[in-house]
Amino acid sequence: GGGSTGGGGGDGCCGAAVLPPAPPPLPLRRLTALMALDLDGVQELGARWGYEQVQLCYNEGVVAFRRVSDDGNAELVRVWWRTGTVGTYLKHPRQGRTQLFRRDACNRRLLGDLFNNPRRHTGRGYHRRDQQPAAAAAAPQRIKCPGCGRSYKTALGTVAHVEQGHCPSCPGREAGGRAVYAVARTA
Repeated sequence: GGGSTGGGGGDGCCGAAVLPPAPPPLPLRRLTALMALDLDGVQELGARWGYEQVQLCYNEGVVAFRRVSDDGNAELVRVWWRTGTVGTYLKHPRQGRTQLFRRDACNRRLLGDLFNNPRRHTGRGYHRRDQQPAAAAAAPQRIKCPGCGRSYKTALGTVAHVEQGHCPSCPGREAGGRAVYAVARTA
């Protein structure tokens, strides 16, 4: 007995709660019935519509397929067969790269329609597109050295150029360090 409140291994002593035993695992037949889509059927539909399987993850219940469209752009269809969620990833003519997710695509006819036309809207999902405009992604900003004007891909590259004494306008590590400090102080 005793009035201790410490851990008790779950056997009822010392005031610890008694947990019920875990339920037995579901038989494989029952697990298959709970899945929204049959993996073999999903793979068959992907192949039928000209897709190549590029990913299969049993842990996450996802399979992905890729094909090249008539305009030369890649189309990716990712299917979460346990939940019936389908994601399509493609290049939109005006919006750039987009992602469109559909929930509850739980029948072969709808899934076949999505493989055939990955742009199809079902009213059961949501849409994402790249936050970065295509022009900005193509031409990244470069950072110029305030001393000599030489440009670098990153601010760190510019600072290293100056601090290590490679800038002709402030040669030597000591002069470079002072120059970086002066720029940082005015920023």
